[in-house]
Amino acid sequence: MDQQQNRIISLAAVFLALGIGILIGASMGEKALVLHQIAFIEELKNEISCHKNQIEAQYHSFSRLQEELAVWESLEKKYLDPLLLENKLKGTNLKVVTQEYVEKELVVFLEKSGCSFLTFVFTEASSFEEPFMVSDDTEIIIVSGYPDNFLAASLENLKRQGKLIIVVANEDNTLNVTSAGVSFPIIYNIDKFYSKIKLLELILEYDVQEVEE
Repeated sequence: MDQQQNRIISLAAVFLALGIGILIGASMGEKALVLHQIAFIEELKNEISCHKNQIEAQYHSFSRLQEELAVWESLEKKYLDPLLLENKLKGTNLKVVTQEYVEKELVVFLEKSGCSFLTFVFTEASSFEEPFMVSDDTEIIIVSGYPDNFLAASLENLKRQGKLIIVVANEDNTLNVTSAGVSFPIIYNIDKFYSKIKLLELILEYDVQEVEE
């Protein structure tokens, strides 16, 4: 759509230049030049009209798709969330770790899934606290937001102990300072239904492995 708009702006600039040329040609008595310029302007007007129609068609198509997407997302929340998420993690205990706050949609997911969870706010002083680093027997840890490099390193250590670490974050978060070398999965945009299903699958797969072992 932006390309179409840029094309129209370029044509409008040419249109203006030709108009100025007509005025100059008329003042100099150059009839042939004026007629040629007018014919060329008519062609440009038709081309501009065509591009304008294409932009309007694309805009209406985009608006329609947005409306359809909104309807689908409302159906997901109304019918699929209860069917595929409700109480699916009942009996599962996990910890939510954050350095700022826990995303609202993540809390909604955890409550709807029926799991038991505790929230832990990680600060610089937290690295020296025994319950988080050593003696905590929680096997599943969900990190809300991108961890900084220090927390990421701590989480890698917990993963080596056999714990499941999952990061839940917004994909467009400009404050992403996570170490590029992290090995645990990242679930983007938990407000989306497919992201909720992916998070559910990761937890259920881990629970199955724990039972088999």
